[in-house]
Amino acid sequence: MALTKISSTTSATTVLAANTARRKSRLLFENSDTNRCYVLVGDPNIVGAPSATNYSFSLAQNDPAELKDCMQAVQCVWGTAGTGALMVTEYID
Repeated sequence: MALTKISSTTSATTVLAANTARRKSRLLFENSDTNRCYVLVGDPNIVGAPSATNYSFSLAQNDPAELKDCMQAVQCVWGTAGTGALMVTEYID
C-alpha cells in the first residue's frame, strides 16, 4: 500500500506515472480541498493536461472515487488553489 498526497494547485500535476505493475490494483481518491479537483487518466501526450473542461472525473470536497486495474498515468488540477490536497491510496494485489 502506498499513499500519495498532492497539495491543491492550479498547475497540472502528475499524481501517478503510468505503471504496468498496477494491473491488479485499486486506487482510492479523496479531495480534502474546498475547491473541486479535476482528475485526468491517460497518457499526457495523448489526453493533454487536466482542466475544468478536460477531465476523467472531478471530486468535490470529501468526495471519494476508486479506479481498478489502472495502469495509466493520472494527473490532477484544481480550478482554484486552496489549502487541501488530493489523497491517493494505492493497493496492489
